[in-house]
Amino acid sequence: MKEHPILFSGEMVRAILDGRKTMTRRVIKPQPVSIPEAKVAHANWIMQNRTCPYGQPGDRLWVRETWKPTRASCAIATGIDGPGTYVRYRADDSRRTVAHSMKCRGADREPWHPSIFMPRWASRITLEITEVRVERVQDITAADAEAEGFLSVSYRDAPKGSIGFPAQVAVARIAIGQFAKYWDSLNAKRGYGWAANPWVWVISFKRVG
Repeated sequence: MKEHPILFSGEMVRAILDGRKTMTRRVIKPQPVSIPEAKVAHANWIMQNRTCPYGQPGDRLWVRETWKPTRASCAIATGIDGPGTYVRYRADDSRRTVAHSMKCRGADREPWHPSIFMPRWASRITLEITEVRVERVQDITAADAEAEGFLSVSYRDAPKGSIGFPAQVAVARIAIGQFAKYWDSLNAKRGYGWAANPWVWVISFKRVG
């Protein structure tokens, strides 16, 4: 079993904490050169010739998110989890103590640290990879959009028979549309927007810590 760091935005961290997010898509770099084969065959070729940098089923991911340390003396005084440094998380404004000493300027004066600079000891979320596959980003289904944490309303919550097939399709399009908009906010400026339809790693996971 190997461990790999992975970055998530505050919105996605909250979705993981709520149990709504069990899947993530990441751009394959460099993008595979298009070949005149069926999409399934191309995906299989990528899986056989590329190694997912985030790991394989059974490996673990430790989540990097926006954070900051607070004064160690406060943590020692409270003794919630033992002596150490308070770590505060911007996604939900929660905090916990860790068994690590780090100089800081106090809760009110310490700036937020970008997720890329989060060390392993400060991470509070650990995920276990359950599946890795390859597909084009536009191949996402409504069910996968929900697993990505983007389905805000669902026909499945309505009383049986109260919503018809056209409405189900509309809900599915809303879910995929939410995902597409979020995808573009992260990837469009880098040339991997929804319209470009890049190949992506599709990583399913469960939270284990």
